[in-house]
Amino acid sequence: MIRVKEIDLYITNKCNLRCPFCSVEVNKEMDCELTLNEIKTFIGSAKEMGLEELHLTGGEPLLRKDVCEIVKYAVDKQLNVRLITNGTLMTLSLFDELYNAGLRSIMFSLDGLLKYNDSIRSRGSFSKTIRAIKICLEKSDMIIRANSVAWVDNMQDIKELLLVLNELKIDTYSVFLGSPLGHGRGYMDKVINPLTWQSFIDELKDIVRCNGIKTNVVIEKGFLFKEETDFDITSLSGRGVGCFSISSNYDYFLVRANGHVYPCVFYSNSKNSIGNIRNNTLKAILMQYKQNSFYNDVGKIPAECLDCSNAKSCRGGCRGYAQLYTGKWTNKDIRCSDMQSDFVPLCPIMKYNLNTGKLGGSSEEALKL
Repeated sequence: MIRVKEIDLYITNKCNLRCPFCSVEVNKEMDCELTLNEIKTFIGSAKEMGLEELHLTGGEPLLRKDVCEIVKYAVDKQLNVRLITNGTLMTLSLFDELYNAGLRSIMFSLDGLLKYNDSIRSRGSFSKTIRAIKICLEKSDMIIRANSVAWVDNMQDIKELLLVLNELKIDTYSVFLGSPLGHGRGYMDKVINPLTWQSFIDELKDIVRCNGIKTNVVIEKGFLFKEETDFDITSLSGRGVGCFSISSNYDYFLVRANGHVYPCVFYSNSKNSIGNIRNNTLKAILMQYKQNSFYNDVGKIPAECLDCSNAKSCRGGCRGYAQLYTGKWTNKDIRCSDMQSDFVPLCPIMKYNLNTGKLGGSSEEALKL
């Protein structure tokens, strides 16, 4: 039986900001977005297939005038609903509408302190997002998260931002390892190398330990190092377990604003949709997914990795990175060092809880006690 746990639903591709590393290439294909009725039908069908976590994202979801109605419908279906927003459009009255619709979880996007964040996201955006966070924190039952995308030029900002967010008493701070997707193809020279990433993680762990950080800090693990290579990835669930056997993994999917369904953001700017919810039911799409020749191929360990002693741990790494840098999905991850250095690549989406040391294929799994 197919059961889906988590879905990112892109309710719009429109955005009021123009972040240069945007992974989903916002403000394109804006004339074919899902209607309210199409979204409701999809949410209902996903709930019937066991959906638990629904994340409403974009683009900027607050640009949809019916966002509160979407929230209410999903909450009424007893789903755990999270809104992912840059926060710059949030007002007290809009928050009250969202809260009254049943929303209890919001994630805000920030990429550093004022100077860096405003240079990337737009002038004044840092202050607007912090203001929005403070508005939402007025309700004691709101779960407030923040996220940053880490590149070579904002690592110091992220360390300082962690202290700011902890002072605000937000629940969780997620740090994503920047990958050159979508518009981010122009950020290839800003991708953090593995050894620097490991040092950065260690520095963040020291900040958490030495400053009594109460905010949960969840970071993308990125790599396994020599002392960690006995790790059994099969103990985890969620999209962060990687591309191996991807066509038999139903834990997570994303649905773009035009209705196309993908198993991972690394595929979502390609032509490799597994179906469109306008043309077929979610159940039918996922039944066909099992026989999808493209995903069956990328779900195999690359031939060049079969004799590697670390294949059980990394399984060839990320097919998205292979395509981004070599042009071929079925090649091995270009981040692989063959252990001649100190590491092997993991799925970039795998999560690591710095407070507890717990790994997860999703943030929720990493946050579980």
